[in-house]
Amino acid sequence: MFTVLIYTLTLVSCNQFFGVFSQQYEDDPCPADQCVPVSLCSSALEEIKKGIHPKLCGFKDDDPLTCCEEFGPDVKDTEKDILIAAQMCEKYTSKVCPRVGIFVVGGKEAKPKELPFMAHIGYGEDGGDIAWQCGGSLVSPRYVLSAAHCTDASNLGRASWVRLGELDISSDNDDAQPEILKIVLIHDHPRYRPPQVYNDIALYRLERDVEFNEYIRPICLHSIDESRPQDTVLAAGWGRLGFVEKLSNKLMKVELNVMDPFKCSNTGGITEMPQGVDRDAMICAGSDMDDKDTCLGDSGGPLFSQPKSKFCHLRTQFGVTSFGYQCGLAEYPGVYTRVLYHLRWIESIVWPLNKTNSVAIWTD
Repeated sequence: MFTVLIYTLTLVSCNQFFGVFSQQYEDDPCPADQCVPVSLCSSALEEIKKGIHPKLCGFKDDDPLTCCEEFGPDVKDTEKDILIAAQMCEKYTSKVCPRVGIFVVGGKEAKPKELPFMAHIGYGEDGGDIAWQCGGSLVSPRYVLSAAHCTDASNLGRASWVRLGELDISSDNDDAQPEILKIVLIHDHPRYRPPQVYNDIALYRLERDVEFNEYIRPICLHSIDESRPQDTVLAAGWGRLGFVEKLSNKLMKVELNVMDPFKCSNTGGITEMPQGVDRDAMICAGSDMDDKDTCLGDSGGPLFSQPKSKFCHLRTQFGVTSFGYQCGLAEYPGVYTRVLYHLRWIESIVWPLNKTNSVAIWTD
């Protein structure tokens, strides 16, 4: 409470100090960096705590905007950018691998303990029925990565729940240990502008840390010390099994081919992609066969690596399932938000190096 009060007073004094500013908005040009609300920029909040007024680039209503390096486009090749996600991957691997043995990969249905990073996103109020409509991936004990378009369901409200450790939602005898947690904070990417699908990525903060075990453990994020995504990748979710089919009760996986982005040009129209496919920020993936694709209900789920060996390791996530024209049609591959492009934004929230705003953020 004390921190929030100081932060609020500081922003008020910041407004008074700078006076009336020419009206600008998020994404307006600013020197070298990105113009975003001060409340979203951890480096600006650090300056405020030190009594330094951050450099403003305008106001959105009464909220000051600042040029924030954390929201620049693409990952810069610096030691800090390389290490955070990669180091956390090593740390998580060392925590879970001594307790996990061999797992089996094969078939369309996911096997028990095979994809323990998978998350199911739910909508509904406390005590009521929960509608499980989107997917996601556990990236730390406290955060789930998903798609920004999953944050709000038109007839169901905002994303409120995450289910981890699930396999078959219709069975209690599926060798799974599901755990349901409340979402307490949602971070949509600040440059996400629906109905456009650019920057379709979000982070959901859980009510508490989850304990890693053989049923629940995180996925690693594609970082710049790794090669490009594999030619053949996997996607998973509880989505529709076909364009006119019902949502699946069972966690399903599908093998897809990474394609040249131009092949996704037909997938979205002028409304979704007015500037066309963004090669840097999107991945195009599909199959030459009509029965392989992600579908409605898989939204927000991960596009991830094939297993490196039959022994314990954590998979690597390359993309977030964003959208497609129709499920399972070879001429319309799916579009996935590229994780690497947004890695600095993800790191600034999930692993902020002890930098916090008005909300205490888990930092391990």
